[in-house]
Amino acid sequence: MEDENFDKIDFSKERFEGNYLECKFVKCNFSQTNWTDVQFNQCKFFDCTLNLTKLERTRLNGVHFERCKLVGMQFYKCEEKFLSLSFKESILECCDFADMTVKKSLFLSCKVYECLFKQVNLSESKFNGCDLKKSTFHQCDLSKCDFTDAINYFIDPRTNIIKKARFSMPEAVKLLESFDIVLS
Repeated sequence: MEDENFDKIDFSKERFEGNYLECKFVKCNFSQTNWTDVQFNQCKFFDCTLNLTKLERTRLNGVHFERCKLVGMQFYKCEEKFLSLSFKESILECCDFADMTVKKSLFLSCKVYECLFKQVNLSESKFNGCDLKKSTFHQCDLSKCDFTDAINYFIDPRTNIIKKARFSMPEAVKLLESFDIVLS
């Protein structure tokens, strides 16, 4: 499929197949949909629901999610070689990005709740205006990341690389929490 528009389609609990190039999905439901071996290249998703969508060897190259809800997505099962993602004003809940390289990813004004970033290379990514409540960053490369206006994060500078990362005050004080010190 190339340059197709999909509007208000319920794909839930179905097996999704094929290759999609520059397609647009608007208000579609992908809950519990199986995306095994599916390729999405330069596709855009607007106002879509993706709850427990199965990602096994899925190619997400230049894929953009805007105002979408993504719950329980196991991005680490995607084909990493071509992985390129951006999220805007979306909700990501309980998603897993462990052991990946997703440099220069965009998370703009998103709610990123209880997501796992363990041993992830996120260098030069942007988390501008994100709420990172209960998300875990452990042994990540966050160098040159931009956390401007991000809130509710816990990033331990002892277990993550944060060289030249950008943070906003007063939230940047949270970087000291892992040192168990008292500020007055």
